[in-house]
Amino acid sequence: MQLSSKKPAPTAVPGLGQDDIRDLCQEGITSCRQGRWEEGVRILYAVVGTIPMAKEIPSLAYSYLGYGRASLMANYRDGVLLCRLGIRKDPSEAENYFNLARTCLLRSRRRMAVSALDRGLRLSPRNPEILKLREDLGHRRRPVVPFLRRGHTINRFLGKLRNRKVTNLLSAH
Repeated sequence: MQLSSKKPAPTAVPGLGQDDIRDLCQEGITSCRQGRWEEGVRILYAVVGTIPMAKEIPSLAYSYLGYGRASLMANYRDGVLLCRLGIRKDPSEAENYFNLARTCLLRSRRRMAVSALDRGLRLSPRNPEILKLREDLGHRRRPVVPFLRRGHTINRFLGKLRNRKVTNLLSAH
């Protein structure tokens, strides 16, 4: 899928008006939200693949298409690029960050996912999907000896001791 070109993108597909494009995108997004990913990705790809940078295409269309392509077709590179395109188009849409985080997690890019979720939470602090995924990922504690890197033998050893002590305290009560 080619998303960039030298010439300006058209604003309409022959035979489709601006409202038709928006309606198709909304239908694709709704399908994805309802778990009908194959259908949603097919619809979104038909629109975005034809007119990749049309102003009528909502930012969520890019991020849902990105996550869908990554999860269904194992096309992670395009998935991340599409999610980032959605964010670039509307950086105030928290759901775009959620889709980027899910896409990153498909490739075990935990740090990028946490960063995307944290940005999404700044925009929408009560978003239940973002909160749930952020909670599932957990929070890393600071290294015991902060001036040593996290993976240093001393930090790893002391961190295991600290975790054992906390676990023992919790099980004693």
